[in-house]
Amino acid sequence: MKRNPVITPVRVMLLMAALLLVGVVLWTSLRPRWHDHRWIEAVEPPAGSSPMADLEKSNAALKLCAKSTPSWLPERDAERTEMHKIVGGFLDFEELARRALARHWDDINPKQRAEFVRVVGELLERSLSKQIQSQPDYDLRFTKETITGSEATVDATLEISNEGKRTMVAMEYKLLYKGDRWLVYDVITEEQSMLEICRTEFDKIITNESFDALLNRMKERLEKTE
Repeated sequence: MKRNPVITPVRVMLLMAALLLVGVVLWTSLRPRWHDHRWIEAVEPPAGSSPMADLEKSNAALKLCAKSTPSWLPERDAERTEMHKIVGGFLDFEELARRALARHWDDINPKQRAEFVRVVGELLERSLSKQIQSQPDYDLRFTKETITGSEATVDATLEISNEGKRTMVAMEYKLLYKGDRWLVYDVITEEQSMLEICRTEFDKIITNESFDALLNRMKERLEKTE
């Protein structure tokens, strides 16, 4: 099928990252929030662990959540709030933030790191939750997983609808096994990495201005999305 130019790579990547954040515990609050698993080191996954199987379960639960209540009903607001919490519990914001800052990570102090991770997390959490709710009609097929130590790559094909047309996109997910689960830190589509896009933009602002300038811009963006 032809790609629809209205669907930009960044938009698709954000949507894709959202699609794999929710696990089989979608309707519980037993899992810690994203700020509870920061700073945890990657470890060897147990035998039989399958990131692809986890993502398949996550996708099924997410589709149920996205379609469970019509958007115009009052109950939907509560579900949106819960979705924000869930999204924040399955994407590795700390890993994404650290890798996106690259060499600049070592130049900032622990307080700045914690604040940066918080802001990155909240921005992505809100954006991904919005994408989930705006694209409930999709078909996501996971096709292959490759595990190397504590890291994994999962390939998938996404089919979404845009203005009545169906678009297919090849996706690649990057995960780390931390604590007791696989966490996503990057999504690649059309050979463009969400992590690399962030890294390029962050480096440009820090180099031309400063880290504080970058953080202030992100905080301003966060205020606008509230």
